[in-house]
Amino acid sequence: MNLGHAVSKKQNVLLVGLVSLAILIFCGWLYIEFGPIGAFCPTYIDGTGRRQLIIWKVCSTVGSFHNGLAVYSEGQNGQLRYGYIDRNGNIQIRAQYEEAGPFGRSLARIVQDGTEKWIDKDGRSLVTLSPDLRSQYRGNADRLIPVRSLRSNKAGYIDRMGKLVIEPVYAVVMPFSDGLAAVAIEKLDPVSFVNKRFWGFINENGTFVIKPTWSYAESFNEGLALVARETNSDDPAISYRYGFIDKNGNCKIPLVYLRAHSFHSGLASVQTADRKWGFINKQNVFEIKPMYTWALNFSEELAAVRDEHSLWGYIDRQGKWQIVPRYADAGDFVSGLAIVCEQDSYSMEHHLLWGLINKTGKYLIEPDSKKEITDFSEGLVGVYPRDK
Repeated sequence: MNLGHAVSKKQNVLLVGLVSLAILIFCGWLYIEFGPIGAFCPTYIDGTGRRQLIIWKVCSTVGSFHNGLAVYSEGQNGQLRYGYIDRNGNIQIRAQYEEAGPFGRSLARIVQDGTEKWIDKDGRSLVTLSPDLRSQYRGNADRLIPVRSLRSNKAGYIDRMGKLVIEPVYAVVMPFSDGLAAVAIEKLDPVSFVNKRFWGFINENGTFVIKPTWSYAESFNEGLALVARETNSDDPAISYRYGFIDKNGNCKIPLVYLRAHSFHSGLASVQTADRKWGFINKQNVFEIKPMYTWALNFSEELAAVRDEHSLWGYIDRQGKWQIVPRYADAGDFVSGLAIVCEQDSYSMEHHLLWGLINKTGKYLIEPDSKKEITDFSEGLVGVYPRDK
């Protein structure tokens, strides 16, 4: 046997072994550094935490699926272009737009070459707006859609064909709800002699049904609208008082709260004079006594609330903890899932680590500062690497 040949063969085996070991070490580092999913490619999981789709194409970001398509982007900050992928990860409309919104029903709002258009799923332009206009179109079924003039910076409404129906004369407009829309005008305050916004409600003809006398207003929800009046206090925390009106403009819940959210599922979270949050019903009776430092509204029978230690958890409609406070921040439950975050206690910068939980508090996506998480939609949630 040739001695040189034997030595060479051993060297080859050793080299292969060293290369294999290096690959294993590198893969292990990738797992530790980036985690088992979403290391490089956007990934979608279902409500059980199972991986359903990996977008192998290099994308900067991905969005939630709406009517079978999700927005994705290519390029770097300042040079991003947007397009659409389907649920198989295939590109349906290549990244070419400066802006792109979700598909609602059958249309999506995009901006191309500085002009807003509404396109179908084949990328065909069905509606083209005046270059002066930008809408809040989300593909919904609303007959009238908020729009803003770039030239005057005033807002009005267009119809679903892009035709201007209510002239842009308002400082701010909100979507129509129950046939009425909250809008704000700017005028001189006779007390302070300063231009301020005054809110009222118009019908689809652009006529004020509730006069613009409020310092703030939100859309009608469950028959009531949140409104506020400015106080004379110099303390920003108590500069407004909030309450609720009906569609005739009658005050149904007096303006006594420091802060409030609109009604959902028959309850509204409100902040009392002692700066504690609780939940009232439409008769202004506390169903859950004010005891929290912050509270969101109920969603899917659970509400995110913050305790005296500034930790968030979830309560049921009886005020009982279903998920004990442990989070630095928490969002509403959607389709049984909620995005939450914890603070990285091992980091000097105290990074926020975002994750996804179910209604038992179990993590489907463990908290990780290197991941972005999209909203849960059409049975999928997207996970992709966060820019370092």
